[in-house]
Amino acid sequence: MDTRPRFFVLSGPEVGRDFTCPVGGTMGRAKNCSVSLKGNALSRTHARLEREGEAWVLVDAGSRNGLTHDDIRVDRLTLENGTEVTLGDVGLRVRLEVLEEQAAGEAVRGARETMASSQLPSAPPAPQPAPLPASPPGRPLDDELDEIVLEGEFTDPSPTTPTAPARPASSASPPAASAPLPPAGASTQPAASARDRAGLRPPPANSGGRPVLQYSQVPDRRGFLGSDLAQHPAWVRLVVGLGVVAAAAGMGYLVFAVVKTLRGAP
Repeated sequence: MDTRPRFFVLSGPEVGRDFTCPVGGTMGRAKNCSVSLKGNALSRTHARLEREGEAWVLVDAGSRNGLTHDDIRVDRLTLENGTEVTLGDVGLRVRLEVLEEQAAGEAVRGARETMASSQLPSAPPAPQPAPLPASPPGRPLDDELDEIVLEGEFTDPSPTTPTAPARPASSASPPAASAPLPPAGASTQPAASARDRAGLRPPPANSGGRPVLQYSQVPDRRGFLGSDLAQHPAWVRLVVGLGVVAAAAGMGYLVFAVVKTLRGAP
């Protein structure tokens, strides 16, 4: 049963990191190592991973602080599932992974993901908008749109006023009540005089028997004296009033002078 060790960092600057190392790979502080680690007590090339039969062995690569297992410094350490080892000041824990089981588990997970993705309903394709009709060469699009508008039926967008329903035939309307005839020998002269005073005239033949109000024509009077005084401005009315008072006073003084002269005559 083939296995592969996986290392988990327990102490040092990279606590929580996990990694694998190939057969013959090295671990250390140098960048050219198979696995580069961070630690103050690590050497540039600190340890090397080797395979002896089915066992994995971690070998000291001539480091200054070496390998420590159970507080004992060792040069070689056979790795088992759960083994803890310290490289300088970096603590590691080993877990042996079975490659066949790992590959089978990965295959099962891949198959499940494939089946789940195949069972998902695919979204329908989005409808594509209809392409605009291409205008023939030599004719701009504006002319084509004008022709479409002119060829269509034009309707007035303004709202139409609903028409009143047609009235039924005159036969359906109730008959008009006939006016009572005046008694025999009665005179129609007073009624005619009343209409004349009210300004009414006898209804014409096409008026339906209703009296029509007609106004008599008033001749246009021009000039200041012929106009209405109330329609003039206030200052005009004031001047006219003062003139009337002055004329009355003058007339009174003239009468007084005439009477005085007649009394003083011999």
